[in-house]
Amino acid sequence: MDTLFHRFFRPCLFGGIAILFLLLLSCGHRNPLDIPDAQWQMMTPEQQLQARNQQAELDRALVLRKAEEARQRAAEAEARKAELDAMRRNAPYGDRVQCVFEGAQTYFNRNWQPILPLGLDLVRGYEEAIVMEISSSEYLRMPIEAYALFDGQVVSLCRFSGDNTYRREHCAILVGTRRDFQQGIVAHVYASDFLRGRLRCDHPPSENVRQIMIN
Repeated sequence: MDTLFHRFFRPCLFGGIAILFLLLLSCGHRNPLDIPDAQWQMMTPEQQLQARNQQAELDRALVLRKAEEARQRAAEAEARKAELDAMRRNAPYGDRVQCVFEGAQTYFNRNWQPILPLGLDLVRGYEEAIVMEISSSEYLRMPIEAYALFDGQVVSLCRFSGDNTYRREHCAILVGTRRDFQQGIVAHVYASDFLRGRLRCDHPPSENVRQIMIN
């Protein structure tokens, strides 16, 4: 997820600020403070200069506000990532599942499109937003958003965020027992007009289990 964050979120952060500057420049043909043309023509040069200065201050304040909002979103995303990393490290055995979604396709533009293999590292009860990428030459690297959830027995890859109330037709689902996930479980999953592919999942050893195995 750290890779996805740096590939998709950070470029959008700085790109959004640049686009904002361009939008402000594109509005340069309008009179400052949206003053009507008739009124603008009646203003003295000193009044027009004052209006331009006021508009410049407003523009600078808007850019700074948008930049601060973007920084706050980035900080919140980093905090969520740190929280999830801690949950993964501290999850009891059986509450964490690692999966590989491969040979997969997403339904896009009225056709099934291949997507790049995707790795998942889920903690029980924690819904995670994920980004898949189309691998066809026509839509190469186009991101497809989804939501993943593990409830202890079911791994769900869903079109929408559901707060544990997913509608099954919008989710590709893998169901297994605790023993299934311990040994590793593989299944072909399918969600109508959304996803299909091979999902392979198992429980990684917990920190306590690793220590026992090392000792």
